[in-house]
Amino acid sequence: MPDQTRGPRTARRRPAPVALPGIEPLTTTRLSDDVAEKIRSLIISEDIAEGSRLPSERDLAERFRASRPTVSQALRTLSLMGLVEIRRGSGATSCAGPRRW
Repeated sequence: MPDQTRGPRTARRRPAPVALPGIEPLTTTRLSDDVAEKIRSLIISEDIAEGSRLPSERDLAERFRASRPTVSQALRTLSLMGLVEIRRGSGATSCAGPRRW
């Protein structure tokens, strides 16, 4: 038996949404991209020589107040750009002089 307590359904129309002309799509960046950009700019501004060893991932993570995987991803990004070279067990070293970037 159908429920008799609700009554018939009537279609309700919602009011039209308010126009908000100032809304634009947001751009979001990953924290690892921000860390990579900061490391890149530090390499350039501090004139770090080619072959110089960078601090460990753990140390960078503490300094940037980010997780170690975030710093690791940032270093991989810089490695793909050719700015640093990552060697397992040895850490990351600067690959290119700052004049190149």
